[in-house]
Amino acid sequence: MKLPKLVESLLFVILFCSLLGCTTALIDHLDAQLRPFAQVSYLHQLFQKSPSSAHFPPPQAVFDSPTIRKTIIDVIQTASPKSALYLTTYVMTDATIKEVLVDAHKRGAETQIIADGAYAYGEHSQIPGLIKAGIPVYLYQSPTFNDPEILAKMHNKIIVKEDPEGTSVAITGSYNLTNSAAKYNEENIVLLYHPEIIKKYKNHVYTLREKSIRAKITKFKKTPRNKSF
Repeated sequence: MKLPKLVESLLFVILFCSLLGCTTALIDHLDAQLRPFAQVSYLHQLFQKSPSSAHFPPPQAVFDSPTIRKTIIDVIQTASPKSALYLTTYVMTDATIKEVLVDAHKRGAETQIIADGAYAYGEHSQIPGLIKAGIPVYLYQSPTFNDPEILAKMHNKIIVKEDPEGTSVAITGSYNLTNSAAKYNEENIVLLYHPEIIKKYKNHVYTLREKSIRAKITKFKKTPRNKSF
């Protein structure tokens, strides 16, 4: 039996929603429209069982800087020994975030950091402490497209937590891991829970790592650009 055009369109919408991990509310509504057609009424149950339609927490946006800091610390602190943490940061001066990263590393969580090379050894930088703790730190040192003599900035702010024993999440936004961001700045982050999105962010971290060099312990270098942090 050939399905009517309307039914074919509804089936396409259901499949699209399922692949995006939509809530079942929309699928429930569309399935009710399809019930007169016995041939397709079972699709709702199929989508319910499909891994692609699994339910994940909705994205969360956070705008209050102290709350952003607490959210980031909570995500790192809840990393299990079997989890992986991938971070990119333009600059890091927040000692508490450094400590919770070190603690996660000591618990067994696989931890990697990509940082901008210009700030890594600044006066207030926490990057040397991460290196001393044995965490792999990579310094981004890629030239710009227009002028190979000028190094591009690693301005990504990404935190990815993959946790088979807990909640996996990707975090991005404006927030640098700095004291100024926590105390003074207007900032934002968004928390994303869909596994395909998390995978894309993790792959981007890998891409940045390929443009970086492994950091070594060295003496602090004072840089004027660090004074505001």
